[in-house]
Amino acid sequence: MSRADLLRPDAAPAAAATDRPEAPRDRRSLALEAATYVSAALATVVATVAGLQLWRADLRVPFQYQGDAIAVSAHIKTVLETGWYEFQPLLGFPAGQTYHDFPTADNLNFVFAHVLGWFTSDWAVALNAYYLLGFPLAALAGVWFLREAGLTRSMSAVLAALFALAPYHFTRGESHLWLASYFTLPLAMVVVLRALRGEPLWGGGRGPRFVRLLTGRGASTVVCLALVATASSYYAVFVLILLAAAGAGAWLRDRRAARFLGAAGAGVVAVVVVLLNMLPDILYTRAHGESAAGFVRDPAEVEIYALKLAQLLLPVPGHRVPVLAALRQRYDSTYPLISEQPALGAVAAAGFVAAMLVVAYTLVLRGRRDALLLPEQVRRSTAIAHLSMLTFVAFLWSTVGGLATFLSFVTASLRGWNRMSIVIALLCLAVIGLVLDAAVARLGRWARARGLRPSVRRAVAWCLAGGVLLVGCADQVTPGAVPRYEETTAAFDADARWIGQVEDALPDDAAVFQLPYLAFPETVPGTEQLRAYLHSPTLRWSGGAIKGRATTDWSRGVAELDPTEMVDDLVAAGFSGVLLDRVAYGDGAAEVEAGLAQAAGPAVTQSEDGRYVLFSLVDEAEAAAADTPAADLETLRESVVEPVTVYPGTGSAAVELSDGTQGWAVAAGGSSLVLENPRDEPVEVRVTAQVAAPTAGSVAFEAGERTWTVGTGSGAGALDVALTVPPGRSELVVRPDGGAEGVVLGDLRVAEADLPALRR
Repeated sequence: MSRADLLRPDAAPAAAATDRPEAPRDRRSLALEAATYVSAALATVVATVAGLQLWRADLRVPFQYQGDAIAVSAHIKTVLETGWYEFQPLLGFPAGQTYHDFPTADNLNFVFAHVLGWFTSDWAVALNAYYLLGFPLAALAGVWFLREAGLTRSMSAVLAALFALAPYHFTRGESHLWLASYFTLPLAMVVVLRALRGEPLWGGGRGPRFVRLLTGRGASTVVCLALVATASSYYAVFVLILLAAAGAGAWLRDRRAARFLGAAGAGVVAVVVVLLNMLPDILYTRAHGESAAGFVRDPAEVEIYALKLAQLLLPVPGHRVPVLAALRQRYDSTYPLISEQPALGAVAAAGFVAAMLVVAYTLVLRGRRDALLLPEQVRRSTAIAHLSMLTFVAFLWSTVGGLATFLSFVTASLRGWNRMSIVIALLCLAVIGLVLDAAVARLGRWARARGLRPSVRRAVAWCLAGGVLLVGCADQVTPGAVPRYEETTAAFDADARWIGQVEDALPDDAAVFQLPYLAFPETVPGTEQLRAYLHSPTLRWSGGAIKGRATTDWSRGVAELDPTEMVDDLVAAGFSGVLLDRVAYGDGAAEVEAGLAQAAGPAVTQSEDGRYVLFSLVDEAEAAAADTPAADLETLRESVVEPVTVYPGTGSAAVELSDGTQGWAVAAGGSSLVLENPRDEPVEVRVTAQVAAPTAGSVAFEAGERTWTVGTGSGAGALDVALTVPPGRSELVVRPDGGAEGVVLGDLRVAEADLPALRR
């Protein structure tokens, strides 16, 4: 039978049914099939324990305790404390941390965290348990995909373990735990593979037509896609891309639109599930307006975080063989766009090379009949061709300057296209597995012709599989995969002792203002602020508020005040202490610290390493309550935590000026700045700014029906106007005279006229 005969529309179902060798038909086969899954999981567990040297770990301490791992830890802790992750009242005080402004559809991870909370109240234990659980789960899911792709049991078990132990898994770690938990990906890829083979994705059950569609094969389609769409937006999009390619390929090959329509219906399921997961965020945005900066990304990052062919094929970073480690280090330190250092590992890289050769072979020799091949060989070569085509599509989308760049013209929400590497790894492991199975089959025919027993042939197959596993593990699980247990434990315990001192120095449930102001999320310094929250079940912190709203960005303005004014505002806002991070402040720490000591008294305690220092505002709060009318304190509190705030509007953008301060660049044809008033009544404010222009001229400012003109004279002018800002969002329109370019507003401030009088 030729490949062309095999792929005829009327032959496709039969071919699909025989794509998987050794299909289980009796109890013995079922037992062997179950043993395949168990073997893959056990091999993965053993390799994980050895690779991570888990005997050195303290599960009460996170494996990673810096960067994004801190934010993930805060998510887990929030789920254990509140039941879900969307709102944490202990962060972003007083408004609280509301994650609706940083939308995500990765809810399956939070479901797992919630379930782990049934067994432990320790967030670090839950975090580590979920990370470790991801290894055997990925192996189990990988076995199903590889068996569906046509691999033998021995090769499926081994390569599923290598998939679970992919370099990607260790690179992501707990810092990108949702991405490291990719165990739902192989399930969805089974649907993609079925679509490309032309198998029906729907129906197979009994009852009315609609019920039949959603039972049998339809049920597995819905479950697989719903799981991946609930686990990761990235993986859902990757699967949608490959599903579209598979459906289109099957349609063109078989000349049957039903092939594409079935795949399209599966894609609709994935999209709907993603939207359902994001529905709370969508409804929140509709009710409160879109955040100005909560989820903003530069389209150029789509190429910065893409992947390159060389990265996939080069050795894993930190390889245990010094020469290979040095080669990768040379590349990553010399060549641009290292992205997130994607790598396939040697086994999957061999599969990638084979897949590209198959694509080239198919393009050059398409239509050639394989009359001399056995049906088993035709089935295997067809499966390799299918997997190679999907690999090629995945690479085209994720490489630098690939198809994802065109998508960035529409949206840059998904920027990390290098993360397609785990999809490519799965496909390439399947390709190399089929190639090795073909080699074993050829060897088996040679051995059978010479009268060797089947048990000998099976032993050879398992020895080959075992060799692949050993080589793959040695290549993929590098010494760098071992967490820095002792170092992390020391830092974790020191922070725990320090926050214990803070709790002892302040009243129960006290609110602590953190200096300096650090934007959150997606900034490493901002994430570091959450360390304090991780060690206290009661204290409330100003850090961790999602940037982009007046009620969360207010702390930026307070942090810029003179220490005396800052203390007055913080007391009115309900804070009992100020925690200053000397390292984050850098050279300016001493000046701010001296000002706080003068305004609030000497520091009451500092951390062991001298990085953090705490000032108490308890006495100042008592004095303010005794000396200031309650109504004035409430007015000041409202002005502090609900200020009128400026955000970029049409044609304007925040820029960093030469003196390190923030300015606003204005488009030549006119721009607008957004004034957000979070209160229910109009607010009288004074707007001041330095207007800089490369040439003399004028700049007009419009708010409602009022207009002001500022002459730039020798290139600079000053804006100083009084405005009444209505509730919600309004615009301050900026129009340079004659379309002048290069206009920048510096030192832009919005202040309430009566605010100074309310301070002590």
